Amino acid sequence: METQPIFEGFSYKFASKVNPDKKFELKPLNKENLEEVVMHICECFEKSDPISVYVNNQLEGLYCWIQPTTERAAEDNLGVVCYDQDTGKIAFTLVANDCYHDKIKPIKFLPAHDKNKNVRQLFGALHSVEVLDPQKFNDLTDLVTLSCGEGYQRLGLGFEVTSWTFKNHPILSQTQAVETCITHPGSKRIMEKLGWEVKNTLNIAEFKNKDGETPFADITKVTEEKLGYKDYKEIYYGVFWNNKEAKQQLDK
Repeated sequence: METQPIFEGFSYKFASKVNPDKKFELKPLNKENLEEVVMHICECFEKSDPISVYVNNQLEGLYCWIQPTTERAAEDNLGVVCYDQDTGKIAFTLVANDCYHDKIKPIKFLPAHDKNKNVRQLFGALHSVEVLDPQKFNDLTDLVTLSCGEGYQRLGLGFEVTSWTFKNHPILSQTQAVETCITHPGSKRIMEKLGWEVKNTLNIAEFKNKDGETPFADITKVTEEKLGYKDYKEIYYGVFWNNKEAKQQLDK
């Protein structure tokens, strides 16, 4: 792979616009905080991600894909960790992978990743639309996870962290485009504020696997009972064009 951009660390301190008494600091994801960040993401998904909750995905099943993708993000300096300045706890994390790097050296998931074929087929169907074929590092970034810790919801952290990242992060601010699959209502609101372009929408309840089954048929009912999300049934794949000129060239 060609030489990656020189990474200059960062530290960005800010107060929540919802509650100015709550103060936070953004720092890079790296080898030192990797395992703590991985467990933070696993716990967030186990408790609040609609699909993970629906299939009863435990920490082991989540760790098998979250650990390798987060480790790759740390290697490529493509992660942001938001810390509570008062407690030092992780409040929010953003993890991204470079699509060109993944193309030439695919991420190896841990064995337990193969256990839930329905989830893999679901995301395969959602991600069936190609946005951009990356030819070098930082052409196309996959926004893998946005994870808000318990007790830090409704403070505006998701939009603050994501917006800052794609405007100011030493590497991610230079990416041509950002693709992402959205399964959480909160993440969808963040991307709508950023002005993303939806490329594919999938009704989970009606999704049929390769055997013709509808494994998520009652997901709307279950997610309302367990998480309080009303009328949950759609997931989305979309793109945020960080470089508008790149989009114009693609549209020609």
